[in-house]
Amino acid sequence: MEKIRKLICDITPLYRYNVARGLDESLKRVQTDYPELVINKYASGSEVWDWVVPQKWDLKSAYLKCDDNTLFSHVDHPIRVWSGSWPTNRKLSFKELEPHLFYSEDTPDLLPWSYKYYFHNKGYFGFSLTKKEFESLDQDAEYELDIDAIFYDDFLTMGTIFLEGTSKKTIIISSCICHPGQANDSLSGLAAALMLYERLKTEDNRYYSYLFTFQPEMIGTMAYLSQNPEMLSNLQYGIFSEMLGLPGKMILQHSLSKNTRIDAVAVNAMLDKYQGDIECKDFLDNCIVNDELILNHVGINVPAIAFNRGTYYEYHTSGDNFDNLNFDLILDASELMFDVVNRMDQKKYNTTSYERIPPRISFANRYEKNLCNESVPNFLPVPFFTGPIFLSKHGLYVDWQDDPDLNRIIEKIMISINGVNTCYDIAKYCGVKAKVVSDYLKKFEEKGLIRSEEVKV
Repeated sequence: MEKIRKLICDITPLYRYNVARGLDESLKRVQTDYPELVINKYASGSEVWDWVVPQKWDLKSAYLKCDDNTLFSHVDHPIRVWSGSWPTNRKLSFKELEPHLFYSEDTPDLLPWSYKYYFHNKGYFGFSLTKKEFESLDQDAEYELDIDAIFYDDFLTMGTIFLEGTSKKTIIISSCICHPGQANDSLSGLAAALMLYERLKTEDNRYYSYLFTFQPEMIGTMAYLSQNPEMLSNLQYGIFSEMLGLPGKMILQHSLSKNTRIDAVAVNAMLDKYQGDIECKDFLDNCIVNDELILNHVGINVPAIAFNRGTYYEYHTSGDNFDNLNFDLILDASELMFDVVNRMDQKKYNTTSYERIPPRISFANRYEKNLCNESVPNFLPVPFFTGPIFLSKHGLYVDWQDDPDLNRIIEKIMISINGVNTCYDIAKYCGVKAKVVSDYLKKFEEKGLIRSEEVKV
């Protein structure tokens, strides 16, 4: 465990933005201890299903001055400067500066993390402050703000370790390594995965092969799987983990189907280990969603569960540091993951079609069906896409401030477009009127992302 502890300590302070030198350096540091790690590279501008690999962002230096005195600087903390800030040098009044300062009422004593991963623009730049720092600023003064940063074409990097079994059937163990200067989110997942790898590689006669992936969240998994389609046919199940190093009961986030062998095995393993003191959540039901979303998504259809111990006070702040991590808790989570895959390995399960694509949400009786009859005709949306849709690229993103009800169900709508669920099925799953879903899906059809078929009763 000491080797892994030292590794996490070394990479925590690095600037692990999704496409940045700090993330590259993190993977090279992992490779120092695990030379079997393969570092995969994907060029800026490469299409990864509906998404595009962004440019690399490199922060050289940054400061905020008043009367030639430096108030805040990039050296203070990796999240002092907003991640993805546009290069800027200007003098500003306090009124002009204020939109570019960010503090949190929820964590007033800590620096909150502000970031933009895509659609960088000249208006996005700034500094994160504590509430006390913000209140100490002179509102009558003039300020000099300088952010020396560049965007340039380079490569997104992510790492893989493949552990071969007696079968090509593979379980993917996924963890993120992004989030600058933060540890529990998500380096605790990296630590647990490496602990699991250390144990699995000593096991003889493993049935499954295991693919360990370490990536910037979401885009890293999409890049790898989109460029390695041959892996998809062998992937049977998946486990994602994060936020494991601080106290809290173990939480299982079910796969999309929920009715799978890995879901059942995980519940039983948790009940045995924690004597019932656990929490289980349905997919996208008030969950901490990450790369398991990609694995379960349309056209990928790998039943993937996730483990975490829930959110915490220091989440997405400067308080999420290495010193707070409890490696005994991380080891505990790794042991749970080993128990799950070991039980799966003994049974030699392979996924079934209903585990990959859940059957239609059937209506219990004629009366319940009548409740869903509305003025809009029912239809079957058939997807022309794989993985999540880059909504903003198509003008399909709905801001929560404009339509909070639709915003909260967009992910559920997208992941339900599997060629099986009808418009009414999706509406029932999302808990909204069919017209809400129908109107939104018509926009998908206009963009050429789906086609609609008549529902045959």
